[in-house]
Amino acid sequence: MKYLHLSVWIKFIGILVCFLFVLSRDSLTTKNHRYVIESKTDSCIMATALAFTVLSDYFILVRNIYIPGLITFIAVQILYLVRLSLWERMDKKENKSIKKLLFLIYPNIILCLLILLLLHMSSIRFEPILVLSTFYFISIIRNTIKAVYAALKKRHKAAVTFAGGMVLFLLCDINVGIFNLSDFVTLPYLIFSKLYEFSVIGMWLFYLPSQVLVALSCEIKKE
Repeated sequence: MKYLHLSVWIKFIGILVCFLFVLSRDSLTTKNHRYVIESKTDSCIMATALAFTVLSDYFILVRNIYIPGLITFIAVQILYLVRLSLWERMDKKENKSIKKLLFLIYPNIILCLLILLLLHMSSIRFEPILVLSTFYFISIIRNTIKAVYAALKKRHKAAVTFAGGMVLFLLCDINVGIFNLSDFVTLPYLIFSKLYEFSVIGMWLFYLPSQVLVALSCEIKKE
């Protein structure tokens, strides 16, 4: 158990380093012309998102408290959605008001309600963790699609790096889902047991690299 506890703290410190890296990049770019941040707003969004990520991992990884951890992870995905939408509006030279961009979460809410309605019709009992998980998963899928699209369209370091981070982030959450849904799957035992065994490793195999890429996406080499 001691080694398990040490492993948890090593993982948590890895995420904390990613957050500190984003803060250091923000301060260094004001004095150093080797790198440029796309905008001060982008930098603030990512620093806040990584701060919420640290909080999420503290709740889930260190304290084993899932509801606050899911809420803060949802906040992370909302901030990523704002970032991606700001990129789109900067390309189109449209109004970049963050207040207006927050309306972008409405499709996520509507889709979440539709899925929950279908689950209710299937006699699945609603629990707070189910509602939050559904909304979170919709959010990360949407953000991953938008990030990949932005990478294909913009083709610069930040967009490509961020898209890679989001794809790994999604793969991590798929493994988390497999790990936590053992009571609800209908796959043959042999197949699911293999998936379950891989998910134990896969969660962190994808998660920490995803956060490294997300953090690295906060800097762009000057052209």
